[in-house]
Amino acid sequence: MKPKNLYLKQHLLYGIISALAGALVLSVFSVMQKAWLGVPIGVWQGYVIPIFFGGGAGVIIGLWYIRLNLYAKKVQQSEERFRTMADYTYDWEYWIDPKGQYIYITPSCKRITGYSADAFQQDPDLSIKIIHPDDRAMVIQHFHKELSNDKIFSLEFRIITRDGEVRWIAHKCQRVYDDNGHHLGRRVNNRDITDRALAEEAEREQRLLAETLQEVALTLTAHVDLPSVLDEILNQLYRLVPYSTANVTLLKGKTLRIAHWRGYEAFNAAEMIDTLVQPLDSVPVDAEIVRTRSPLLIADTHQEPGWVVYKETSWIRSHITMPLCHQDRVLGVLRLDSNTPNKFSDEDVQRLEPLANAASIALENARLYEQALRDADTKTALLREVNHRVKNNLSAIIGLLYAERRHAGLKNRPAYQAIIQDLITRIQGLATAHTLLSASEWQPLLLNHLVNQLIRTALQTAPRNRQILVDVSPSSVQVTPQQASSLALVITELVTLYIKYALLEQESAKLNADITTIDRQIQLRIRGTSSGCFDVVMQSERDSVGLYLINNIVKNELRGTIEVDQDTGSTISISFKNKVGMF
Repeated sequence: MKPKNLYLKQHLLYGIISALAGALVLSVFSVMQKAWLGVPIGVWQGYVIPIFFGGGAGVIIGLWYIRLNLYAKKVQQSEERFRTMADYTYDWEYWIDPKGQYIYITPSCKRITGYSADAFQQDPDLSIKIIHPDDRAMVIQHFHKELSNDKIFSLEFRIITRDGEVRWIAHKCQRVYDDNGHHLGRRVNNRDITDRALAEEAEREQRLLAETLQEVALTLTAHVDLPSVLDEILNQLYRLVPYSTANVTLLKGKTLRIAHWRGYEAFNAAEMIDTLVQPLDSVPVDAEIVRTRSPLLIADTHQEPGWVVYKETSWIRSHITMPLCHQDRVLGVLRLDSNTPNKFSDEDVQRLEPLANAASIALENARLYEQALRDADTKTALLREVNHRVKNNLSAIIGLLYAERRHAGLKNRPAYQAIIQDLITRIQGLATAHTLLSASEWQPLLLNHLVNQLIRTALQTAPRNRQILVDVSPSSVQVTPQQASSLALVITELVTLYIKYALLEQESAKLNADITTIDRQIQLRIRGTSSGCFDVVMQSERDSVGLYLINNIVKNELRGTIEVDQDTGSTISISFKNKVGMF
């Protein structure tokens, strides 16, 4: 027999018994009435009527009892279903009354926080106590806002679990009401999004690293004299991996000599570093690096058998050495030190590899530049060699970046791939300017010729289905090689941002450029076809590397100004001093 049928028959039996009991009570009452009062009672009065009415009343009571029990059973089943759904929900859910007291908490809170539902019931402030200190003020302010608002609120913050683990929570809440509109408190959903948050944080760090490496590469290639190159290497090194001390050591023959250093004066080791010359065979660790051309990470120098200890550098506890290689030659090594054990990691070594490559190219260019300055008789030949090497180096960098972009695409990292493409475009702009300067033997260039070539080079990144016409007005204005290099980056960035943000909905467009001079000031104006197009460009990425380069180069290198036409927003003007004049 099914449980449901058994349940119904059981309660039907209760109804029949109630009917019989009712009839029996009335019949007994009638007999007692005759015995006590002496009133004669007939069959109808004594038996039939009592049985009829008593039995009927019993039936009614029995049916009412059956209905009441059926209703109670449904309520119980409904509560069981609700409890099952609530207790087995994956997210951490809870309901608090208008006074902030917990009405219900799902057991899943223990999986997420490490604390049971009873712990939260016993300590209503526990949900605040477990919030990460850096996020607590924000969450408390959010909770106060919830109390007086019917909106659905969303917030992401960190908590510290009972085991000390940091987890990210996606919090959603809203006020709840009964059918009569009475406020019943607030319902809250907390979802563990730690995996997603960590992935997003890693993506942000990767993007920041890529942008930093862009600037590092551009900054290093902008210097040609050795002292500036050495100083900039240590500047950019600290941006990527903070250190206590660092030095650039160059290899000449079989001897290592420190060419530039930083930080040793804080450890009373400046005099020793200034005069330190090391035969390669006296430093086995460095000798192995030069032989294998592989970086070295020493987490704790006190545990490294091959580490050479000097009295002045005994404080060094963690160390990285990066080889500086150009083609088939080892130029030297780049060293970082820390007075804290285990300060450096394998991740730091990976960060430094692109810097070491860029530094090697910069050092080689500086070497060639100094050689050109020392030998005036072979200036033309050496300069041609520098041009050739720089061009080859730029081509090699572009090739490496294309390979890295393809690699990034395979790993489904579109943000990093876009950053690499931006860097490729910038270097192509520098290569265009370098080609023109090489062809002119580093004499002043016609500005209209330079602008035309740079715009057309940058437009190679535009979608193939977009037609962009270029019209540069003829002009006899010339610029110096230094101005040409600076303008290469500025114009390339402007056109790249124009393609990215102002060309979104246009199938075709036209860029016009005209050049004028007023009071020894050159004014270069670039005009787009759509209204407000350069307003969009200049407001698109206020904190980006692109706009930073544009504004910084125009202000500090060209000593000029850049502004967008206030009326239409479609023309951008760059003004700077005419250092050559009209020809």
